[in-house]
Amino acid sequence: MKFFLLLSTVFLTGACYCAPSNSKGNGGNATQDSGDETPVSQVQRVTQQIPQEKQTVPSTNVGAPTPVPLHNRSTKELAVPITLDLAKVDTNSVDVPATTVRDGINTTYYYPKGKFYFEKIVDEAKTVWESTEKKCSPAYTISKGNVTFLALLLKKSDDETDLIYYEKKNLGWKLVEKTKSENIIEELKRQPEQPAVKTIDLDLSDVDSTAFSVEESEEDKVPIKKYAVKTDHHLNEINDGDFELWKSESPNKHCTLATVYFEGENPMLLSLTLNQGFVYLKKNGKWVGVSKDDCDVALTEMKRLASLPKARTVELDIADIDGNAFTVKEEALEGVPLKTVTPKDGVLITSVMDGEKEVWKGADKEHALQVLVCYDGESPVSVVVNFVKADGKNVWRYHNLKENEWSVVKKEDCENLLEELKKEVSTELPKDVSTVQSAEQDGLVLDLASPNSSQCKSFDYNFAGNAVQLIVPNKGTTVSTLMNGTEDVHALSAGETLQYANLYLNKDGTPELILVTLKTSSGISRRDYVKEEGEWTVCNNIDAKMRSLRTSTTFKSNFTMDIALANSTKECSVFEVDLLGITIRHFFPKPGHLVIGVKDGDKELWTPSKDLDNCLSCLVYKKGSMELLEITLVEGGSVGKKYFEKLDGKWNNITQGDLLNKLQEMRKSVSSPNPSTTPSQ
Repeated sequence: MKFFLLLSTVFLTGACYCAPSNSKGNGGNATQDSGDETPVSQVQRVTQQIPQEKQTVPSTNVGAPTPVPLHNRSTKELAVPITLDLAKVDTNSVDVPATTVRDGINTTYYYPKGKFYFEKIVDEAKTVWESTEKKCSPAYTISKGNVTFLALLLKKSDDETDLIYYEKKNLGWKLVEKTKSENIIEELKRQPEQPAVKTIDLDLSDVDSTAFSVEESEEDKVPIKKYAVKTDHHLNEINDGDFELWKSESPNKHCTLATVYFEGENPMLLSLTLNQGFVYLKKNGKWVGVSKDDCDVALTEMKRLASLPKARTVELDIADIDGNAFTVKEEALEGVPLKTVTPKDGVLITSVMDGEKEVWKGADKEHALQVLVCYDGESPVSVVVNFVKADGKNVWRYHNLKENEWSVVKKEDCENLLEELKKEVSTELPKDVSTVQSAEQDGLVLDLASPNSSQCKSFDYNFAGNAVQLIVPNKGTTVSTLMNGTEDVHALSAGETLQYANLYLNKDGTPELILVTLKTSSGISRRDYVKEEGEWTVCNNIDAKMRSLRTSTTFKSNFTMDIALANSTKECSVFEVDLLGITIRHFFPKPGHLVIGVKDGDKELWTPSKDLDNCLSCLVYKKGSMELLEITLVEGGSVGKKYFEKLDGKWNNITQGDLLNKLQEMRKSVSSPNPSTTPSQ
C-alpha cells in the first residue's frame, strides 16, 4: 500500500481498533504497550513509520526524535468545535504541528487537543472548509517543491469517515478529487528535489499583480496585456471568472507568458507561451481552443475592426441642424410641424441646444438616440429626447419652452401642448389641407425580399465586413410601399420618391437593417429601419446594428484594384448604376480579399505605406465630361478617404469640399447628400 493511501486507511480504521486507555478486552487491561497480539497491536505495528499512534517525527534537534501525542477518541467524545487557522495555529487547542519528511515530501499534522475538533479550516482570512455535519480530526498538509495539498479526515460517526483534499493555488485553496490528488502525490514522490517554486493561477477577471510582470501596449489599436510569470513561480491554470481556459495536465508543464488581446475592455484572444509549446484560445460567445492560423486570422480581423471610425460626440443645435451629422425627417401632424433628428453613423449626441439655450445635456456616458422637435410655426416649443443612460437603460425626457426658458416637464404636459397647437392650426388651415397631407401616393409595392427585375435592379457587395444588397427602382417606376415579404417596411408619403435602399444582411442572407434613401420637396433624406421581434421599426443606432451584423472571413489573397475594369473578378465586385442623377461605378473587395493597391489601367493611384493599410472601396462618379473618384482607405489604423478629379486623362488630388461642390454641379437641381450616405457605407 502506498504511503498516503496507507495513511488514509489508518485514519479510517483507527476508530474501530484503537481502544481507550481505561477499557478492558481479552480479560485484561488493554494498553498500547500490551505484548498480546491483538488487532490494536497489529495496526500499531504496521503504522510505526507514519505519524499515527506512537510514531516519531524529527525534532529541531537532529537525531532526537520526539513522540507524537495519542488522540484516539470516538466521534461522540469530540464535543467542542474550533477553527484551525493554517497561517496561525492556536496551540492552546491544537497540538504543536509535527512534520515528517519522506521521499522528499513534507507532511505536517494538526491534531486538536482533548475534546476539540475542527468545524472550520481557514488560511488567514479565507475559509477553506466548513461543515456543521462532519467533524475534522486531524488535518495535515503534504508538500513538495511548489505543490501543496491539504488533507482533511472528516467524521460523521465512528463508522462514517471520509478523506478529502485541497490544492493550494496563488488565489487560495481549491478542492481536488481524491484519486487525482493521490496520483499527483505519488508522482511527486518519484520526482527529484527541485528548487522551491510557487504554483499560481491567472484569472483574467481578477489578476493577482503580485505574481506577474504586466506589460500593457497597443497594436494597430488593439489593446494588449502581457502577463509574464515572475521567477520561482509556475503558472499552471488560467481562468476567466468561473470559466476554465487552460490547465496544465502535468507538474512539469507550465505557462511562462500569457498574451491577451482585448476588444474594448473585454478579453477576446489569448496566446499562451508554455515551457512545452504554445496554446491559442478565442472567445466567440465562449472560449474555445484554436490553431495558430485561426488565431492570426482572428487577430487580423480584430485589428481591422479596431481601425474603423469611432463614434464622435456632437452637440445638436435645433436652431441650426447640421445635415452632415444628422438625418432629419420632417412631417406635419394635423398641421403641426415636427422634425425627427437622428445622428448619422459614428455620431453620438451628448447635448441639445436651442441657439445659446440649453435644452438637454447628457451625464457621463449618456447619449441621445433620437430627438423629436415640435414647432409653433417656425419656432421650436417642445423637445422630446430619447437617450441611453450609462447602464444601458433607454429613457425619454420631455421639455417645453416656458417664458423663453427650456424646462423638463411631464409627458402629459408635452402631449397637452401638442393638442393645443393642433387646435390652433385647425382654425387656420383650409379645409382641404389635411386631405392633401394624408393623401397616399399612387404606385406599386416593391418587395425587397424578392426583387423583380421589371421593377428594380439589385446588386450584392461586401463593405467592411457587412454583406449588403443595393436595390434601385428602374427609371419610370414609382414605388408607394416597401415590403420585405409580408412585412411592412416603409409607406411613402405624398412628395416622397424612392431613390434606393441598402439592405444589411445577417449570416443567413436575410435583411435585419434597411436604409431607405428618399427624394422629398426639401431635398434628400433617409429613413433607417431595424427588424425587432418580427417587425420593422425606426433604428436609433445603425452603427451598433452594422457592427453586430459584421462577419469575419478567412484570408484568401491580396490584390490591386483596377478601376478601369468594367466587370467583377474573383477578388472584386464591380457594378455601375445611376443614383441621384449621377452614374456611379462601384468597386468592393470580396470577402477574404485585401486591396493593397489601387490603379487605373497602368497608372498607380494609391499604395500602402504600412503592412495593414488597405482599401475598402472605390466609387467613380460620372456625368457628361466630368469624372470624380472617391477612395475609402484604412491607413495607420484609421479610416480615411482620398478624392480625385480626372482632367485631360490624369487623376488629380482634390479636397472633400471640392468633391462635394462638383457633385452638386453634377446633380444640379438634386440636393447633394454627404458622400457617407452613398451605398458604399
